Amino acid sequence: MSNLGKKIIIIVLVLAIVAVVASLWWKSEQVDNVANLSAVDQALNLGNQTDTGTRENVSLLVDDQFPGQAIFVSSVVLPKGGWVVIHHGDNGQPGTVAGAGYFGPGVNTGEINLTVPTKEGENYLALLYRDNGDTSFSAKLDQVYLDANNQPVSISFKVTENLPEHKG
Repeated sequence: MSNLGKKIIIIVLVLAIVAVVASLWWKSEQVDNVANLSAVDQALNLGNQTDTGTRENVSLLVDDQFPGQAIFVSSVVLPKGGWVVIHHGDNGQPGTVAGAGYFGPGVNTGEINLTVPTKEGENYLALLYRDNGDTSFSAKLDQVYLDANNQPVSISFKVTENLPEHKG
């Protein structure tokens, strides 16, 4: 066999190896993306009707949290700004308020400091509230955003020290 024939065979083998490695890498990226969809499934992206009948798009994503004095909001979208309020979970319903954080208009991430620290194994709810214009949270004066079924826009999360590792 000539040197040219050997070179062609080596090149074909190298290309085949590169194709196999690229295929394996592509499949692992797809698995990571599927795993990340579970977090997206927790996000709420709801249209909310205003007093004038127009729809506002709001969304909220809060992942499970470590016990402590703060809750980390992965994403909140509020067209005019508003409140993310953390409630103790009471059989899936919002219980007492543990803390509230104001977020300006648009897409935000941030931290909400709590009045009482969260505890291992407890469940909580994060709810979105419209601010009444005074940028001070009041459960009586600020209105909760409602979804298409007239239920509060909320997301539940638990507090645990055994959080999955997020890469990326």
